[in-house]
Amino acid sequence: MQNIIKINKSVIGAESVNSVNARELWTALESKQEFANWIKNRLVRFVENVDYVSFDKSIKRENGATVRKEYIISTDVAKMISMLENNTKGDEVRRYFVEAEKQANKPQTYEEVMENAILLAHQKVEELKAKIEKDKPHTQFGKAISESSTSVKVGDLYMEVLCA
Repeated sequence: MQNIIKINKSVIGAESVNSVNARELWTALESKQEFANWIKNRLVRFVENVDYVSFDKSIKRENGATVRKEYIISTDVAKMISMLENNTKGDEVRRYFVEAEKQANKPQTYEEVMENAILLAHQKVEELKAKIEKDKPHTQFGKAISESSTSVKVGDLYMEVLCA
């Protein structure tokens, strides 16, 4: 299954649901309308804080910043909005959401669960190895100071540790 749009977990209302960024949906649907008009026309059927949430996001520009309205919508709403597009791109995106939901609800075998656990553990080990390597000069520096029985020039010691 091709990843058309990123599906996230978000809290909408009082529950955690699968969700998408409405601007990403708009892009995936290849709408010719301006986003602000498109989303306003689509969300009239839905209830804020039940079907979607909105928030202001500051976007940095060369000359200051602009505030733009962003929307996080449930995947159920995204499927309905995709159907409203009434074109082949809308059908393709709707089918993507349906298939993603099937995959998410499909029971995993013991082997799949273990394989995912091993992959996650491996990723965590790699992240920790990278952090250890990044922090190595600082830990060597701290160790050298704590083991010193005489006074040392910190700058000299730091350069000695970094160049070692």
